[in-house]
Amino acid sequence: MYFCASCNVYVKDSSVAEHDQTTAHLLSSSKGVSVRKVWLPETNRGYQLLKSMGWQDNGGLGPTGDGKVMPIATTFKTDRAGVGVQPTAKQARITHFPAHDEQQARMAVDGRSEAQRMQDRL
Repeated sequence: MYFCASCNVYVKDSSVAEHDQTTAHLLSSSKGVSVRKVWLPETNRGYQLLKSMGWQDNGGLGPTGDGKVMPIATTFKTDRAGVGVQPTAKQARITHFPAHDEQQARMAVDGRSEAQRMQDRL
């Protein structure tokens, strides 16, 4: 039997390791359980900019930290129809594509991605 300071209870039926993995302990611990679906690595330039402006990992955007927490869902426009055309049944999602996206390279006339063409222009 031991006392768990995070939960403020005496634990008799389980070991310390077992108790530390219980839902009750995780919810009452200072770390808590993460509810974020999207995480940026610390090497991400956007993450670094936000941190340099005083953003906290556990808060939202804005001066009080109660703004947007999740990125805005978008659709990746792959057709050439124009912006005002009635949309098809595309599902909005968070779009993050690598610089040399294979799908975009297949769709291009010359078989190269836009990032590769931009690099050649330099």
